[in-house]
Amino acid sequence: MTKQGTLSWQRPNAEAIVDGETRLTYAQWGRRVRGLTAGLRSLGLRTGDVVASIGQNSFRHLECWVGIPAAGLVLNDLNYRLAVPELEFIINDCEARAIVADGAYLEVALQLKQRCPSLEYLVYSGVDSTPGGWLHWDDLCSATPLDEDHSELRAIAADTLAAISYTGGTTGRPKGVMQSHGNLLANAKHMLLANPLVPTDRFIHAAPMFHAADAATTLGELDTCPLLATQPQFLCRLFGVKRTRYARRGLPRLTRSQKVLKSLRHPF
Repeated sequence: MTKQGTLSWQRPNAEAIVDGETRLTYAQWGRRVRGLTAGLRSLGLRTGDVVASIGQNSFRHLECWVGIPAAGLVLNDLNYRLAVPELEFIINDCEARAIVADGAYLEVALQLKQRCPSLEYLVYSGVDSTPGGWLHWDDLCSATPLDEDHSELRAIAADTLAAISYTGGTTGRPKGVMQSHGNLLANAKHMLLANPLVPTDRFIHAAPMFHAADAATTLGELDTCPLLATQPQFLCRLFGVKRTRYARRGLPRLTRSQKVLKSLRHPF
């Protein structure tokens, strides 16, 4: 998003993200993302390198969608519903050099590290102690931000590759869909036109963050109003819905309904 006309630049101290007990303003979250660009590049990753991610919804997962492309790198957000052999094919196909995983998918990431020759770095984005041999996401985010005139960052353009999202492979091998920075920005703007929100609204994040369509909605809405990063089990408890019903039907429109938001007892 451009600086002019966005909530992140007009109101840097406004709340941007609520994730459990974690609350971040746009300024705080922006500092983490800027640090992340430097932290990732300090590992030796360079423009065009692919960073894979696998994990549940969280503010750190959201940072993948902004910080990795902002570093000139390419995000490959993995569908955690796929089996390890399917994920192995994807990692090998895009030749990811690093993988980010939360506590729920540590074992999957370790299996992929053994199966995929291109993987060099393991980055932990969970809340527990950092496992041996892993880097922690927060340490990368705390790095000193790169200068805005950094040559490789200034070289990022609208047609620079930002993400590769793979199909489910239901009729064959998964296929990678290449999305540029311009693609992500255009998609986010389109979602804002389709789902106009104002700064006083709250956006409950229900869909999995690995989904490309979800990224368009999330990036667009986050630039307008605060986002509540949440897990399916939280929604089930919040709305009194059994997990089986959630898994089968989902709650896409329900969670964006203003009537539902007004009925919530939780002080978002």
